[in-house]
Amino acid sequence: GYPDTRPGLGAAQAGGEAQRAAEPRVRVALPGRDALDRRPQPRRRIQRLGGGGGDERVLTLVHSEFGRRVAENGSAGTDHGAAAPLFALGPAARGGVLGAPPDLGDLEDGDLRMQTDFRAVFTEAVRDWLGWDARDLFDGPFTDGRAAAGLLA
Repeated sequence: GYPDTRPGLGAAQAGGEAQRAAEPRVRVALPGRDALDRRPQPRRRIQRLGGGGGDERVLTLVHSEFGRRVAENGSAGTDHGAAAPLFALGPAARGGVLGAPPDLGDLEDGDLRMQTDFRAVFTEAVRDWLGWDARDLFDGPFTDGRAAAGLLA
């Protein structure tokens, strides 16, 4: 099963809800995960959430709210930056790397330039994967619910 921790209990509960759900509706957030000592095992968790071979029903989006600066800081590490990785896992994900490789010669205030806004990814997932109305999910240029990032197959 899942570990007897707050995230583990949340994942176990989500797995049970996903198996019973008539329509997609589960979200699990794991706050405060700025630790590198525990590595996730996404494929196994996707299979468990899908429930016995039903992993085609699961789309997992993993997004960090911050990236990393290009330059090293004074303590031999890197500070929070602007552009961040986003992963789409599951059979509905297109696969591969989208976007151009980061250009280290074209930084924005010392940060990598963002290529894909996470709001486009989440809008696409809500509209095309969940089949829900994505209008007004986000504000600004995303209010019409038509944004697409191309992450879904």
